[in-house]
Amino acid sequence: MIKIQHIYICKNIRKYIANILGNFLGVEQKDIQRMSKRMWLLNRSGALRNDTQCSKSPAIYGDPIQAEMMLKYQNKLEDIIRKKLYPTYSYARIYQPKETLKYHSDRPSCEISLTATLDFDTYDDKPWPIWIESNAKDAIKSKIVVENSNEIVEKMGKSYWLYPGDIIVYMGCQLAHWREQFVGVSQAQVFMHYVDKNGPHANQKYDNRHWIAKFHESEV
Repeated sequence: MIKIQHIYICKNIRKYIANILGNFLGVEQKDIQRMSKRMWLLNRSGALRNDTQCSKSPAIYGDPIQAEMMLKYQNKLEDIIRKKLYPTYSYARIYQPKETLKYHSDRPSCEISLTATLDFDTYDDKPWPIWIESNAKDAIKSKIVVENSNEIVEKMGKSYWLYPGDIIVYMGCQLAHWREQFVGVSQAQVFMHYVDKNGPHANQKYDNRHWIAKFHESEV
């Protein structure tokens, strides 16, 4: 059974949504723990790479274990949002001290996205929140850096604290999102992206690859 912790903004996936679903990935969090251990093993082995979006934080695209989880929970996600989906790709990072995630929206392969915290080590014992732009009455101001411009602006949004086992589902192409500067030691985060099987971005299935897992460095 899925325990729904909070539902925000809108109930219909056809509109712009951000839903927190508590305890989504396994009653005993065994899958969260498996992905967490995997990320730290990859990090120790030097398999993770920093990217331009979060230059301080090692990351991986299309890890086979994360791809397995995408397929395992796809039906559950389809039941929640009442749409048939194609998986596109997974991505994961281990966020480092003083990292920020600039204000941005995502490319078409991220039409319907979810993110989950795998583990965190912070000074206040709370996970580093993700912000999603919102015009709701309880939205608050956040000072952020805009992607590709480095301009510091104020945006209205809502912050979401995701503990291991919680996920947030959002429309990444439609809803701009960001993270303020990280105050802590580390936070491992996984992202899983899908598209509507009957929607305008269905041609992004597997992120234009033959499969959703990356097994070789040549697969981008």
